Amino acid sequence: HVTAHNKDGSYATQSARKETLLMSAKDLTSCGYNKVSPKNFGARHATLLSNFWKEKGISNATIKNRLAHLRWYASAINKPTAIPRNNDLFVQRRTYTSNENNKAKDLDLDKLDALTDRQNLSLKLQRFFGLRREESLKFNPMVATKKDNKIVLKASWCKGGRTRDVIIRTQAQKDLLDQCKALVGNNSMIEKGSNYINARDALDKACQRAEIKNMHGFRHAYAQERYQEITGHLSPKQGGIISKDMSAEQKIIDSNARLIISKELGHSREEITVIYLGK
Repeated sequence: HVTAHNKDGSYATQSARKETLLMSAKDLTSCGYNKVSPKNFGARHATLLSNFWKEKGISNATIKNRLAHLRWYASAINKPTAIPRNNDLFVQRRTYTSNENNKAKDLDLDKLDALTDRQNLSLKLQRFFGLRREESLKFNPMVATKKDNKIVLKASWCKGGRTRDVIIRTQAQKDLLDQCKALVGNNSMIEKGSNYINARDALDKACQRAEIKNMHGFRHAYAQERYQEITGHLSPKQGGIISKDMSAEQKIIDSNARLIISKELGHSREEITVIYLGK
């Protein structure tokens, strides 16, 4: 009921929020709390849910996202302080992966054949331009390529509504953009007659059937490729030189590369690149 009358955020955010709230109600019932209402909803329920999700093996990052939706709900029912802002009260602090844990994933062309043409090209956009899944589906090649040397991503395609540019560096990228234009023209990569949510779910299911796992790994591969281009050596995730062993000059080059890559991936902090590149 609350979500029907509050349309904050993008359609994807609204959908994720509704899904979280319905799941939370179901999980609270599973925990024996079947009489939770706007009148009595509060921090104890958020604590109960976070513990329940941790026991199910849900990652800290996902739990934090779910808590954000619960805070939105608390604010929507005029209880904005019901759930503390400090996530550390509910979950452990998010930690970065070690240099040994490299999630970079390259394209398996044989498996891509099992996807539709639009889905196939969407995954390639993730790999060759570092796009997120949502960005790769909403991508309109005619709109994005109005400038010769870069693609321009519209705010409505991007997480947080932050537009960004990604430079076109290689012939492979140019060929990919030409393929996108030939297939969809002045339209998005979403199948005709569908919408983003349905296209997202269809892509996830198609990838699952084709045994294409860890789509986010394509962004990792893009980031590591860019790091090597800019610095001239492999990233720490790939066995390259680590920060503590770098010279002063190498640290400057490393920092510059991370700033560039962070912007190209749509992040606002250089520190986030540790996830993709190691340290």
